[in-house]
Order: sequence, then C-alpha cells, then structure tokens
Amino acid sequence: MLYMMGRDDILVGVGGDGGIPDSCIIYPNVGGYLPLIGQVEI
Repeated sequence: MLYMMGRDDILVGVGGDGGIPDSCIIYPNVGGYLPLIGQVEI
C-alpha cells in the first residue's frame, strides 16, 4: 500500500511486532497503524 502511495521509503512496523507483508495484510499490532490510516483519509 505504501508502495502504491509512492511512500515506500517509510518503515512500517517500528514500535510493534506487526507489519505489512507482501500479501498486503495489515496486522493489528503494527506500529503507526492509526497514523497510516489518518494519512490515507487526508
């Protein structure tokens, strides 16, 4: 998703055990999950 947004340089998963794998599944415990959603809605 970040790659499609042109922001593939942002590290996702920092501060949490989750992350966004190649399957595009967002784990609930990913660090920065809510801020990511906030950026998408802007």
